[in-house]
Parts: sequence; structure tokens; C-alpha cells
Amino acid sequence: MWLLFLATSCTAELLSSAPGAAEQLPIARLAQVSFRVADLQKARQFYGDVMGFEETFQVKDAQDQLLALYFKVNDDQYLAFFPSDAGDENFRLDRFSLLTPDIKRAHDMLRKRNLAPGDIHRGDDGNQRFSLSDPDGTILDFVQYMPDSRQSKARGKTKGERRISSHLQHVGLAVADSAVSMTFYRDKLGFWETTRGGPAPGDIRWINLMMPGTHGDYVELMVYAADPPAKRQHICFAVPDIQRAHKLLLERGLPARFKPFHAKTGDWLMNLRDSNGIRVEFMEVKKDKQE
Repeated sequence: MWLLFLATSCTAELLSSAPGAAEQLPIARLAQVSFRVADLQKARQFYGDVMGFEETFQVKDAQDQLLALYFKVNDDQYLAFFPSDAGDENFRLDRFSLLTPDIKRAHDMLRKRNLAPGDIHRGDDGNQRFSLSDPDGTILDFVQYMPDSRQSKARGKTKGERRISSHLQHVGLAVADSAVSMTFYRDKLGFWETTRGGPAPGDIRWINLMMPGTHGDYVELMVYAADPPAKRQHICFAVPDIQRAHKLLLERGLPARFKPFHAKTGDWLMNLRDSNGIRVEFMEVKKDKQE
């Protein structure tokens, strides 16, 4: 969500895309968001020291050079950071993952919906997975956590008390054509619209699409093409008390210019930039299922 916005009614569209309108894909929740960043050490300092997430995995090459960092939000959800490709800016949203309890069924259903998912294979982390690209080239990984995978072996571990949040609520995607993206996420994947809005009536800047599952995870289509992708791409964490979260972040070195605000939707929000420039949003959700 942008700094100023006004939610608009979309009752007819909600009814047409409500859960149960078609067979839902077996998606449990948002599993991981991955970024390529200019400085992995800055990511380590921000998400470890400031955000309080524990570094669960890391990947190094034969020369002991750091290739990837993984931070655990909860037993199902992770953040991953990889080095930027040559010529990249400070960061780029690389891909995000959807957790499924039945990888083969998800794959078969997507093929029946005339999409072209890649082959199911075993990833380096020990999980079964396949990939699919959205209309803007963002990669979606469908992943099933297997009993011998790194994620399964880490269940119940590295969930420190310093975590600012225990729920990665949504990922914000920069999209070029809202109609094309809606066809993909709503009509093909079966996500359903909950809200859309912008700074004024009729000026739509974002569209929220809930994914299947019981945790309230969703994607936010950032449709204001005048803003570059780096300004629109973001991640959002749910917190039960945004004032307390802000106080903790200040104590851990967050600049005082980042402050919570009461949005026109009635939500308490806060936006900041991490040390690589990624926009990190916080939303106060009193009854959120945190884990």
C-alpha cells in the first residue's frame, strides 16, 4: 500500500472471484520472498540485528564466498538474499514462493489451466518444487516441504524472541498491465480481490489479491506504472502493536524519520527502507495469526 490511499468498493468483482468459484489450487501460504541485493552484509545487519530474524541457512562457494542468506520469519516463511547480478541496481525482487501440501496436484492443475509450469524437481534445500513466471517475468516457485529438507529440520528452531514480526503478510509486485496480471493471478491461480485503491477515487495504485490458505497471506499488485519497479516492490509484515514495533526498531538504530501513520483505510502502517533500499512495510493487525 502506498503512503496515501483511499480504498474503493469492488463488491461485484469480489463476488465473481470469491473462494469456491472454482477449484482452489492447493496453496497453504506465502513461503518465501527472495531478493538480489548489492550488499549481503547490509542485509545480514538489517534483517538480523534490526528486524531480529535469525539467520537459518547460508550458502557459500568453494572459495568460501557468501552466495545466499536465509532468514526465518516463522516455521513456514523465509526471506532470502542473493548477490546482485552485474549491472543491477541496489536490489531487485527476484522471486517468491508458495507453499503447497501437494506439489503434483498443483502442477497438474496449472497445466489444465493452460499455464506452463516447469518440471517438478528436488531443490538444493531438499524440497520438491517447480517454477512458473508471471506476465512481468517474476518467478513463482511452488514448493512442498519434504521431511528431510532444511526447512523441515529447522522447524521449531531459530525463532528468536527478538523478531519484530512472525508473519510475512504480503509481497508487493510491480506490474505493467493490471488486466493481464489480474487474468493470471485471479483467473488462473484463483486468488481473489479484497481491496483496491489509491490517493483519490478512481486513481487506482494497488490491488490486493488474497491467496488460498488460512493465514491471510496475499499479493499486492502495484499498478502505478509512473513509478519505477524499485519504488513499488516491497514486503509487508503484520504486527499486533505498531507503536511497540516502532519503539523496538528505534532502539535498534532505525532512523527517526520513519514513523507509523494512520491510513485512510483505517489501518496503522509504517514504511521504511532497508540498508539496500528495499521498501519494508508494517501493518498493525490486532487479530493476526502470527505464526
